[in-house]
Amino acid sequence: MMLRYVITSLIVLLASASYAIGIRSVFRGDYRPSIYSRTLWALISLNSFVGVLAMHTSIGILALAGIQLCGSIAMFIGALKYSNREFGSLEKISTGILVLSLVVWLVADLPLLNVLIGLIAHLIGAAPAFTTAWKDPKSENFPFWLLFAMASLLSFLMADKSDFHDYSYAAYFLFFDGILTLITSRKFLRGKSVCH
Repeated sequence: MMLRYVITSLIVLLASASYAIGIRSVFRGDYRPSIYSRTLWALISLNSFVGVLAMHTSIGILALAGIQLCGSIAMFIGALKYSNREFGSLEKISTGILVLSLVVWLVADLPLLNVLIGLIAHLIGAAPAFTTAWKDPKSENFPFWLLFAMASLLSFLMADKSDFHDYSYAAYFLFFDGILTLITSRKFLRGKSVCH
């Protein structure tokens, strides 16, 4: 029981540190997120948090989703002042998928389906991050992705692997942030990085 609380505390610490780095980059002007993307990601995070709460997932998954929600809201607030106003086709697609998730919430009690729909919207909306990081690893913040990947790994390890409801959320972010961590780590072969 004690180990569970220690690991949960580490998840909260690592995920919070990840978002602290991201928020610092926004307020320093090193990263100027799209206000539309950040609005969308905050709504996706809310959708995911409500979904994992409704699925009664393990405490590690709930902690990861809770910090992501708080961090996404904080990034959204930063984007209100320090942002660009681009609303591209990927934002439109992600918005449509998120609306679909809302419809599912209204007509059916299927939290796993809503979480999965939200993660698809997240992946589509975040596609440019992969392209940008691949072309220029220095354009992304390595610690930001690494810390959240580590928090996702701990959440995944705490989850019940026999229950897809319990581990799917953490597995997605372990994959997503893990890949971006690997891509951005290439910058250390090319010289010093810049902030995200």
